[in-house]
Amino acid sequence: GSGYMNIAISLCNELARRGYDITALGMGYNGAEHHWDFSIIPVASHEAFGVIPVMIHNLRSLAQAGEAEEIEAIVVALDIPMHERLLQIDRGSIPYVGIFPVESGPLCASWAQVISTFDERLVISQFGLRQMEKAGVPGIHFPVGIDTDSWRPAATGERPMLRESLGISEDEFVILTVADNQERKNLSVGAEIIRDLVNEGLNVKWNLVTRKMSPVGWKLDDLFMEYGIMENVIVYERGMPHDRLWILHVTSDLFMLTSKAEGLCMPVLEAMATKTPVIATHSTAMPEHLWEDPLWDREQNGKWEPLPEKGWLEKLRAFLLNTAKLDAVTRRRGLPIEVEFYTRDPWGNSYRAFASAEDGVRKVKQIMNMPDHLLEVILQNGLTYAVSRNWESAGAVVDNVLKKILTKDKLVLPNQSLVDNINPNTIPSPVPVQVSPQGVEDDQA
Repeated sequence: GSGYMNIAISLCNELARRGYDITALGMGYNGAEHHWDFSIIPVASHEAFGVIPVMIHNLRSLAQAGEAEEIEAIVVALDIPMHERLLQIDRGSIPYVGIFPVESGPLCASWAQVISTFDERLVISQFGLRQMEKAGVPGIHFPVGIDTDSWRPAATGERPMLRESLGISEDEFVILTVADNQERKNLSVGAEIIRDLVNEGLNVKWNLVTRKMSPVGWKLDDLFMEYGIMENVIVYERGMPHDRLWILHVTSDLFMLTSKAEGLCMPVLEAMATKTPVIATHSTAMPEHLWEDPLWDREQNGKWEPLPEKGWLEKLRAFLLNTAKLDAVTRRRGLPIEVEFYTRDPWGNSYRAFASAEDGVRKVKQIMNMPDHLLEVILQNGLTYAVSRNWESAGAVVDNVLKKILTKDKLVLPNQSLVDNINPNTIPSPVPVQVSPQGVEDDQA
């Protein structure tokens, strides 16, 4: 998917900058010209699990023949079930580093067993790391980065000019959602929130960046007509150029996410990087974005317990000290939409959180009416957090992992033909490879 593609490209660039010789097997890459400092071999997505084993075999054969560098490590960024399939590849003693999300909890035993076979496990949220630790599987948090030079706040004067060019009136409150049209993203709750705001007479517009014709998603036009919000929604097809998506962020008054579960959610980080206020379902990895300290003790078995209400005496003391409102925002980077109920999902037998539309409306109005100086505290907290999530820091994590596994003493196996070790039941027959220096150079050109 696009999330893994962005992670892979940014990580490969960072590792290349650190001196690694990177060859990427690009699932879905169509061979288009690129300017990155690493090589990409195109892999058709629908053929990936048949072709990749052959490619690994051929790269190992070229190395064995002295026509290419040895493969020192295989680093894969995919969902756990995809890792499970790739682990069937005959890779000899080459270390396998897995990058993956744990979208929700608890981590089921089957998936815990799969990732336990990796040489190193890099999970993309602190929430996911907690689920692994509870299942007895060690891992490392991989803090996925964001390019805050591209994802930046609007400069002085940019926002009103861009809003005017888009025909947005001064009194129009624009809500942005960037989410695929599939059940986990729970777009119907977002539509309910917009409906209820419209029914209260509020002038809101919902810019929805999604996959309108998704075969596994909502019939969006039908949903919007049923809720009476057709005139309040503009649907943009996902995959738009970065500059257009950036404009949608900086011209919005709020970013809203009503997902049932998230392993990371880059759009939330992108919104924070552009200083767009964020509200999101208080579940899975979202609290670690929304709070400087999400109070991890409240997470139990994959579910987050509601925040306890302060006692009346503490509230009175805070009010008398005139710190009540400020205290409520100094630790926040966004506002949580409380969960109405949970269900168990077939995806890893984990919990799914259904956001409360009623609380979503409440949080939208809270942002609408928040004094500017208090809102600025939240926005600055979010921006500081996004800026800290850079690819230099993320690359350092992987760099340390690779240095660790590459310096381990490994058992040296006898030099034998790779072809003799192929299991024809699980791996396709290897294709012929050219081993002449000219052939290798032509393939890499």
